[in-house]
Amino acid sequence: MNLIRRNIGMFIMIIFALIPSIFLYQETIKFGEVNYLIFFSKAVALSGIVFYCFNFILSTRAKFLENIFMGLDKLYISHRLAGIFALIFLIQHPLLLLLRYGDKFISLILPPEKNLDVVAGLLAFDIFIIVLVITLFISVRYNKWKGIHKFLGLSLFLASIHVFLIPSNTSAGFLRYYILGFCVLALISYVYRTLLFKLLVKRYTYLVKSVVNITEDITEISLKEIDKKMEYKPGQFAFYSFQSKYITDEIHPFSFVSNPKDELIKIIAKRSGDYTERLHGLNPDTLVKVEGPYGAFGKYAKRNKQLWIAGGIGITPFLSMLKEVSNKEITLIHVVSVEEHLIYQNEIKDSGIKYIPYISKKEGRIDVGKIMKLTPIKDLDILMCGPLPMMKDLKKQFKKQGVSGNNIFFEDFALK
Repeated sequence: MNLIRRNIGMFIMIIFALIPSIFLYQETIKFGEVNYLIFFSKAVALSGIVFYCFNFILSTRAKFLENIFMGLDKLYISHRLAGIFALIFLIQHPLLLLLRYGDKFISLILPPEKNLDVVAGLLAFDIFIIVLVITLFISVRYNKWKGIHKFLGLSLFLASIHVFLIPSNTSAGFLRYYILGFCVLALISYVYRTLLFKLLVKRYTYLVKSVVNITEDITEISLKEIDKKMEYKPGQFAFYSFQSKYITDEIHPFSFVSNPKDELIKIIAKRSGDYTERLHGLNPDTLVKVEGPYGAFGKYAKRNKQLWIAGGIGITPFLSMLKEVSNKEITLIHVVSVEEHLIYQNEIKDSGIKYIPYISKKEGRIDVGKIMKLTPIKDLDILMCGPLPMMKDLKKQFKKQGVSGNNIFFEDFALK
């Protein structure tokens, strides 16, 4: 799988963001000599608006977008990058205008009561900067982050007013309808995601059948459908909302431990915060709303010979894939800090794959040199799931050993 196919979603987003600059330049040169400070101030604003709109569009988690971006984890990375690009581009807009007009810049935006377009732009910019800084650079609890995120809709609405009221190249013609189209799509996406999501998105209703603490900090939860059973593929995940007064109704992603052929859905949760701590005391017969499935882990790994590397709780998607290995030569290395964290060993051994448990406290930090002593790494696909720093570090090491990045697959998933 080549670089372009892996990043096709990002390439599409960047192309759409640069199109306004091309048409803007064609419009500008019609009027003679180009003032490049003014041109670039408009170009970065238009590209920034498109990136900003993509930030909303990608947040819908639409299935066709997941397919284009080759997995929800890649979609979320692009969603985050769209926000960063929007911040970088839009912050240059007033700075370039200030460079062009100097002291006159202030007089251009005052008096504010006569410049609704300018006021809308300033308010949109202020809200955008505050929310994006909090979203991208400050760690806050998910519920607070989600509430703060909603203010971006107000910022987008004000930015749309600014774009269409201020005298510029977007006052008429192609650019007007191009930017208008993106703004409308983004506003629809915002309304869909914040107001209509629970009404329009299909969610399955399940019932907790059993809760088993398989270690001191890992719990297995089994679910039975009430009406229709969700169809999913090995290696995928879903979002779960447990309808219990002891647990917040926020959604959390968990990979399937079960296989689609199994009667029950099984997931496992490791204690890593208040939410997962409470899951350990979850009562049977609790209602669960399940949204999904999502993810494309393993979908693009086509070789029959594969190396699976799981870090800690990252074993979960591989457990779901165990029943799909009959025609494949699989080696699974499960990296854990202590032996007590090795789970589902019987199921793994019974699957017939080559299983290598790795205890880091005994054998030291895992690296490719140690992996090469355990199993060959050439002419195969490598799938990894675990802590992101571990996966990124191993990928770099594999590439230094001549393994193509096109044959290395891992999920980089974060809810925020």
